[in-house]
Amino acid sequence: MYLSGSKWSMRKKHRRPSNPWRIIILLLLIAGGVYFERAIVPTVPPLFVPTMTPTRSPAAIILEGESLFQAGKLSQAESAYQQAITVDPTQITYYIDLARIQALEGKLTDAETSARNALLIDSNSAQAAAMLAWVLDLESLQATDTQTQLKLLDEARASIDRALKQNPGSALVHAINAQVLVDEYTIANEDTIQQASDEARKAISIDPGSLDAQYALGVVMETTSNYPQALEAYQTASRINGNLGLLAIKVGDMYFAEAISGTGDTSSTDLINSAIASYIHATQLSPTDTTPLRRIVQAYARVGQYARASQYAEDAVRLSPDDPYLHGLYGQMLRKNNQTQQGVVELGYAIRGGRIPGVWTVNDQAIEITDQTKIGGQFNVGDQVRIDTIQGSDGNLQAATISSALSTAVPTPAGTSDSEVVGQLQAVQQPVTIKGIRLDEGAKAIELYYTYALALSETGQCDLAVQVSQAILLGVQNDDTARFNAEQALTNCGAAQGTGTPAPTVTATP
Repeated sequence: MYLSGSKWSMRKKHRRPSNPWRIIILLLLIAGGVYFERAIVPTVPPLFVPTMTPTRSPAAIILEGESLFQAGKLSQAESAYQQAITVDPTQITYYIDLARIQALEGKLTDAETSARNALLIDSNSAQAAAMLAWVLDLESLQATDTQTQLKLLDEARASIDRALKQNPGSALVHAINAQVLVDEYTIANEDTIQQASDEARKAISIDPGSLDAQYALGVVMETTSNYPQALEAYQTASRINGNLGLLAIKVGDMYFAEAISGTGDTSSTDLINSAIASYIHATQLSPTDTTPLRRIVQAYARVGQYARASQYAEDAVRLSPDDPYLHGLYGQMLRKNNQTQQGVVELGYAIRGGRIPGVWTVNDQAIEITDQTKIGGQFNVGDQVRIDTIQGSDGNLQAATISSALSTAVPTPAGTSDSEVVGQLQAVQQPVTIKGIRLDEGAKAIELYYTYALALSETGQCDLAVQVSQAILLGVQNDDTARFNAEQALTNCGAAQGTGTPAPTVTATP
């Protein structure tokens, strides 16, 4: 029996023989797939995922850092060297060059750390030991007491002596030794100035193109009052690198010193003008440094141009508003420019300290922000704000409340607002706290104290003038100029010395 129409059969069918080429191709495809998965796929970045930025070589970073240093861009050069150290922390030269840059920026604590890190890598490095000696020497110049100065000088001497033993043929080592010897002469009263001169000239004989050697010779000549020779050395150093603000300041100092000493054939006025031009160049090279601004003030004051001196003193205060000595300098120039009342304010910040209000600028108006100002939120430059203002006791415009001009205003307490200012926030200056100068901080502090006493007496503020004058007479015994001016302030106020007025205790604020 069978099914009608069915093709089913009990007979066995024979399979067709396999094609060998088909098998070979199939095996090749399998092998290719395995190779692609194992070798190619791992090298292909994932789709839609940003690729990693390749790490720059330390050599390329250092080349950039050296270019930035030559261009006088010290902050950017410092960042480049720090980046190179991050990539390769074993290269001693990176730390040495970084220490030099940080020292030129005035970051002496950081510079000392970098120099000591270099010595940790190689304790026998003459360059590292010399750089540490230079930094310690610079720190000694900034120390406020003789004991600390001598201690730092001793440490600098030990370090530079080690460098001289390790590499007596290095121009850098001899140049730094010359500078240490100069400060041993000026600070420790040691008879080392001739040796300093010999060391500077030896550094130049080893490498006439060394900036350090030329600078060291300039320091020696300046210390011995050979200002034309010092000027020549500093100018030679400037030709090696003309983008360092320090060298521009030094060149200006030598012009100014020649003007004061009256040496040479050039007129005093021309020398002062040359000094000012060099200082202005220094401000362009180092726009955040207040040192050249101080020098400009000094130069203009020397020729009696107190209005210009006041302008540059004000610029310096804006750069460093928490520096009491800058406020004192500004106050001195204002007083010389017959703006004594304003000068008293600035001198008061210097002597007594204080807190300067913040200032927000809206619609080109400067509005003071005090501790009593109610600020309704967080605001950034560019925001639209509404400020209710009042007239301060000093006549300046002060903010009572601040709110967003785009939202509901903060209610203004009755009787506290005089006017309203609405507009874009253009600039923000934060409040600044100033620490007053102590009377025992040195000659400059004493000068500011008696100038303050005189200014107070000239503006009729005699209660405070008497207190400051008495503090001077009590605390300063060996400065005839200070005592004379303190007595003059008392005379201006009609208070004779020894009338029974108790002398106050000499503290940070009289």
